[in-house]
Amino acid sequence: MANQEQTPNLLGKEIAKRLEQLGMSRREFNRRFHLSRQTLHSLEYSSGKRFAPSTFQQIDVGLKWPSGTAKAFYEGVANAREILSGQSSEELVKQYVESIVAHIYAMSLEELEREVLMLEEESYGRPLPTSEESLSVIRETVARLTNAMLNGIKNNRHDNDGNRKAKNAG
Repeated sequence: MANQEQTPNLLGKEIAKRLEQLGMSRREFNRRFHLSRQTLHSLEYSSGKRFAPSTFQQIDVGLKWPSGTAKAFYEGVANAREILSGQSSEELVKQYVESIVAHIYAMSLEELEREVLMLEEESYGRPLPTSEESLSVIRETVARLTNAMLNGIKNNRHDNDGNRKAKNAG
C-alpha cells in the first residue's frame, strides 16, 4: 500500500499556525505540555476519535488559547475563535494567568528549574552564568509582561468607552 499523504483537520491547521506564531516546534510543544507525538498527530489528523478533556485543556494552555478552543476546532467549528473570544480581555488575561499559575504550582522544583534554564537558552542562546542574573532576567520579564497586559486592558477599556460614547451620541 502506497504512503498516502494525510491532510490535517481544522485543529491541525490551527495548531500549525499557532506553533509558527509562537516560534515553537512540535517536539518542544510535546515536551513542555506532556503530550505524546502520537496524541498530537492524532489530534491534528483524525476526526471522530475521542480524547480526554484534559488533552484539549493542555492544547489550550500550551497554545495560549481560551479554554475550549482546541475542542471546538477539533469538532470542526471554523469560527471557534470568534465564538470563544466573546469574553472580555480581562477575563482572557485572568484565565491565562490562572492557567500559568496552576501549571507552575503543579511543577516540581526540578521541573521549574528546567523550565527556567530552557527559557534562558531560548532567550539568550545559553543558560545565564549566575542565579542572581537569572532571577534578574525573570523579574524584568515578568514586570514587562505584566505592564504590557495591564496597558492592553486599560487601552481596551478606553477604546470600548469611546465606542459606547460615540454610539450613544449618534
